[in-house]
Amino acid sequence: MAGSPLPIVLLADPRPDALACVERLLHKAGFEVRAAGNGQDALDIFYRDAPRCLVIKHGLSLREGKSLLDEIKSDNVYGHLPAIVLMSEQEIQEEVDWSAVPADDYVVEPVSGPELLSRIRMCWARALRDVNANPLTGLPGNLSINQEAQRRIASSTPFAFAYLDLDTFKAYNDKYGFSRGDEVLRMTARVIVNVIRSLESDETYVGHIGGDDFVFMTPPHLIIRACQECTKNFSLIVPNFYDEDDRARGHIESVDRQGNAQRFPLMGCSIGVVDTSTEIWTADVSKLSMADMPVNMTDALKARISRLDKRDRQVVEYAAVVGEVFWDEAVLALIRQRAKLKENITVNRCVRYLVGEGA
Repeated sequence: MAGSPLPIVLLADPRPDALACVERLLHKAGFEVRAAGNGQDALDIFYRDAPRCLVIKHGLSLREGKSLLDEIKSDNVYGHLPAIVLMSEQEIQEEVDWSAVPADDYVVEPVSGPELLSRIRMCWARALRDVNANPLTGLPGNLSINQEAQRRIASSTPFAFAYLDLDTFKAYNDKYGFSRGDEVLRMTARVIVNVIRSLESDETYVGHIGGDDFVFMTPPHLIIRACQECTKNFSLIVPNFYDEDDRARGHIESVDRQGNAQRFPLMGCSIGVVDTSTEIWTADVSKLSMADMPVNMTDALKARISRLDKRDRQVVEYAAVVGEVFWDEAVLALIRQRAKLKENITVNRCVRYLVGEGA
């Protein structure tokens, strides 16, 4: 892992001396450590600021008696994070039922510094490789996102898939630097994870495609609430990441992709959603007219369609909208292509939410 940032480690051990000893060892090796002396404190840290790897004393429990490891591994957002358990020689000799212990590795006490450090690095490298975890946020990456979406589609499980990106993030990065930009991305991940976790549903998922692009999946009936909470919470927090002068002005001065000086508003986030539970509307685009549009299409959307040229009026996207309607250029391009070929086209309903100047 040469050249890669060391993972943040959550260390949980009820024995003060053992906790202090391992914490010193990890700090000396350059790891950032979140230490807890009991299961409940460890779980609070985990939910507040998820680490990248866990080192937990075997058998550590929560107040209600449930295993800390079981609770963490059952989390549907960060349950993939690697966990190493610390075990005594006697516990190993008792023939542990590993099918009931969801650990990824173990270290026998007394702890050997080089062995523990090596196992942490190995577990994190394996998570990056197998789970395709994003090294900055620890969230699942592209491969895992695709697999999860395909699993839901194959099982015919209705779900809503949301794609979130940050508006004017590049301008922020250009002015404030990558380090502060990374802090914004970590904050964004925490906002999304906390919102999705608050839904209290086992059918949710959060992933990080890379850069300022995130995804999440929820049951269809929860998606509007999730989007509204994400955009609201992000807009409340993000001003704190600007210098006082820029925050007071409400914009920053930077350059666009062509190198031209521009003013950019404070960051917002945009979310595009596809809801697989909605009715799928199929139409012959070569024969489509305004009279064929779904009866539940909004007047605003109909008005916007009427202003398009004839080919683009052959539209098969309709939306439940918060704020203004925004067209997906990829959908319009597909419509144009299919119209030329006089083919049928099938598209799910799309939902667009906007905060800030983006989209």
